[in-house]
Amino acid sequence: MAVDQVLLDAIAEVLPFADFSLGKQTNDRAYEAFILALCQQAVREAVDGQAAAHTIGGGPAPFVFRGRYGAINSEARNYGYFACTLGNLQFEIHLSLQIEGKSSVKHEVDVSFISAEAAATCRDQEEPSYPTHDDLIGAWECKCFLGHHSLAEPLEDDDLNKVGMDMARQFVGVLVDMGYYRVAGLASLGPTGAGVGTYLAYMAQRQLFAGLMPDNVVEIESFKNHVVQFLGGHAENGA
Repeated sequence: MAVDQVLLDAIAEVLPFADFSLGKQTNDRAYEAFILALCQQAVREAVDGQAAAHTIGGGPAPFVFRGRYGAINSEARNYGYFACTLGNLQFEIHLSLQIEGKSSVKHEVDVSFISAEAAATCRDQEEPSYPTHDDLIGAWECKCFLGHHSLAEPLEDDDLNKVGMDMARQFVGVLVDMGYYRVAGLASLGPTGAGVGTYLAYMAQRQLFAGLMPDNVVEIESFKNHVVQFLGGHAENGA
């Protein structure tokens, strides 16, 4: 199945450049790329924020969104990331990394905010290198569930699979092994099951953004404000 054109157009509209490709041609990967694009846009639009595109090859293009989870220094393709500053906080935004938890188990993180110093150290390693929970500033879990539908057609809530409590529990489990950091939450293209938002807020003080799709301007602005607000709090606390 071809990647939904509305999602591809939304990524292109948000990114500050046009030369990009998906490492894996699926709607799930496209949605994760869309969420990463919104995160870098939020930083760029902040008063004291900057976000610059880089690739593992050194230049800004061609910018490849990772198609599978792996090491931050993988050179399998010209994987891209954003080097960011917000106030005195220096960090990078990555897609589809494996990150080592406190248990030493590696977890797959859709969109991650990594300390710039730690990311640079990992890239200097010859062997596959993975950031650890101490390097992680924040993370977003992304759920698409578009299935055979298209964003170009009118969609009802029943057309999209819901994020259920089992997925919420899995996400909280990852957070526990990573430690509790400031910028984290779950972004979903469609609706969620009963109680998911309440559960995330109670168990992990994490935000749920349901219905976060390209034409939902209100939810997009709320999401970007949330990202900047909590990154700013992280910078102020020096944590």
